[in-house]
Amino acid sequence: MKSSTRKTFAVAFDVDGVLYRGSEPIKKAKQAIELLQEFRVPFIYLTNGGGLTEEEKAQLLAKRLNVKVRPCQVQLSHTPLRFLSKKHKEDLVLVVGKHNAQQLAELYDFQNIVTSDEYHAQHPELFPDEKPEPIERIPRFHEPVKACVVLSPPTHWYRDLQLLCDILRSDGHAKNIVSKQVVSCYVAGPDFEYVAETKTPRLGDGVFLKCLEHIYTLSTGHSLKTTVLGKPYSETYRCAELLLQKQASDLGYDSIHTIYAIGDNPITDIKGANAAGGHWVSMLVHTGMFQPSQDKDNCTENPASIVASDVYYAIAEILQIEGILGKCDNSLAPLF
Repeated sequence: MKSSTRKTFAVAFDVDGVLYRGSEPIKKAKQAIELLQEFRVPFIYLTNGGGLTEEEKAQLLAKRLNVKVRPCQVQLSHTPLRFLSKKHKEDLVLVVGKHNAQQLAELYDFQNIVTSDEYHAQHPELFPDEKPEPIERIPRFHEPVKACVVLSPPTHWYRDLQLLCDILRSDGHAKNIVSKQVVSCYVAGPDFEYVAETKTPRLGDGVFLKCLEHIYTLSTGHSLKTTVLGKPYSETYRCAELLLQKQASDLGYDSIHTIYAIGDNPITDIKGANAAGGHWVSMLVHTGMFQPSQDKDNCTENPASIVASDVYYAIAEILQIEGILGKCDNSLAPLF
């Protein structure tokens, strides 16, 4: 049955530092999610994490948070490839990542892929320090590589950095070096750091991107042209809007007037939401990367539109703004 309200708002949750730290849920994160479910609000889990399928991540979130999570509510750093793969559907694409990189690439409908293991086996001279394993699957190696896709940091950093630099400096055939980059490059997971159980942040997937960019520049004298997937980059927010609009339509709404992006990291969550457009509203919580001081509860360089102590109070604030709940003091537990 169609809702009488044709427009709605939506929420995009960051995960690490907002809903949990390490494997431990943030206090009342479950109740915050259940409020959105109760009021039939479209929402997604918008994380810069990756290396899993959306279904696997949904199962992990459901277990940790003790709530129902559908795969269509999960956006990982590499999820936008679902919409970008059309550009390279028939092209030979080098896929780099952990053990499931091939599975993820096929899930996103890349039709003609070669993994870094396979490429090394076909071209062992490119990385002579290690003897490659025999290959079972033979992609169309005679074609030039048109795009390199890094889905997650690989197991063999040293080798894969070499292969990527060889191909990205070439015309698609690793031995044919050219003066200008012609091979496209997509890299998922830009976070340099993330929060876990430890007091100090941990190095994130974005460290691999920093290494690749630096090595490419040292080798060529030029900057690497890369489409980076994840917050704060634009493709992430275009993908999020598509996922949220589909949910809104399923709930009987015609459109979304506001998307509240709740995050803990000013340089990814807040910066990205601020740049995404007027209908995106950034919300900063104090349970992750950003830690308030006595005289500063917001980031100066990338200030959020709204600040809340944690995700529960953030949702309470949103519901108040949208007129669903009466006013509540952010210093007290909302009475609902």
